[in-house]
Amino acid sequence: MSAAYFTTAELRAAHPDIANKAKYTDAKLEAARAFAEQWFEAAAHVAFVPRTVTETLDGSGSRRLFLSHWVEVGRPTEVKVDGVAFSAAELAALHVSRSGVLERDTIWPACSSVEVTYQHGYASLAESPYGDLVKGAVMTLAAEHAKPSTIPARATSLSTDLGNYRISQADATGKTGIPDVDAIIGLVGAAKPATGAGS
Repeated sequence: MSAAYFTTAELRAAHPDIANKAKYTDAKLEAARAFAEQWFEAAAHVAFVPRTVTETLDGSGSRRLFLSHWVEVGRPTEVKVDGVAFSAAELAALHVSRSGVLERDTIWPACSSVEVTYQHGYASLAESPYGDLVKGAVMTLAAEHAKPSTIPARATSLSTDLGNYRISQADATGKTGIPDVDAIIGLVGAAKPATGAGS
């Protein structure tokens, strides 16, 4: 099981409005936590606990391959080219940057299928930059996700006896629509450097 940013008990303690275990079961809060972690990591382009992924890329015809948008990338634990696994020596000879540029001494055959398994993310939330801020922001996002909303999903404004309000919205940038959470994403986000497909 992947490491988590917090427990359901910590989430309830931080947000007493979801403390009712009958209404907000452990299973519901675990699902909200997983959702919030995934969204936050995708928006920030970095995980704050270790994550293992496998992705399949097209061979570039050069010595470099560019892994997906994650940063804090570790060494691959397995690589297969057209289904043939690299030996331990071939794995050891690979070079990988923290931004996910995977380089070898020979070319990655053009149009080949390259399957790469690797770990990315910080060793732990506590060891990452702004760990407490990240934890609080992800808790806020999880709590919001767990609570049922009476506002229609497509609504952009709300009228009440007290006046009219504009509703914050998530958008294609990955921002959540929750100002405090989005501010922290902006603070801790790790943009992947622009790279070309050089040889």
